[in-house]
Amino acid sequence: MRIPVVTGLGHGTGASTVAEALHARDAGTWAPAADIVVCRGGGGSMRAAEALRLAPFGLRPVLALTHTGAAPAASRARVQQLGRRFAAVVELPYVARWEVLGQSPAEAADLLGLEREELEPAVAAYAAALRRLVDEVLGGGQLAEPVPPVLIRSSGPEPETELVAALTAAGHPAMRLDDRAG
Repeated sequence: MRIPVVTGLGHGTGASTVAEALHARDAGTWAPAADIVVCRGGGGSMRAAEALRLAPFGLRPVLALTHTGAAPAASRARVQQLGRRFAAVVELPYVARWEVLGQSPAEAADLLGLEREELEPAVAAYAAALRRLVDEVLGGGQLAEPVPPVLIRSSGPEPETELVAALTAAGHPAMRLDDRAG
């Protein structure tokens, strides 16, 4: 089983916090392949998730929706629509203290090892959502595959070229050249 790969659909989505909490590989923003795609539950980041093209074959990534305290939660209809495109959608609640202190990744790394009773309510809710995220990734079988699911930005002019580039960048076995060709 390989380490999960996490990417964010823009800066400030919470992808680094998710990666730290899961002891996963933080692939930064807009990676060509990921097991977990993190976006904000509104605005441009969520529109990017809605427009993201997923590879036409293989497993789908899990989408993690993060929220800021001031932003309204994503509408149920939008979340359901995304749920049909991704393996699952898991909403991660806002932890105001992390934004104020700027300490989310450091504290997040220990979350899954702590008992609920040891955590303040907002952090306990985040830890519970992380456990659902882990269940979805493990249950979906992504980590048994040699590479994570491929992601394709919808802004590319030639989908086939972008798909080949994404598969190659992700190290997909189908894209490896061998000596049998010509």
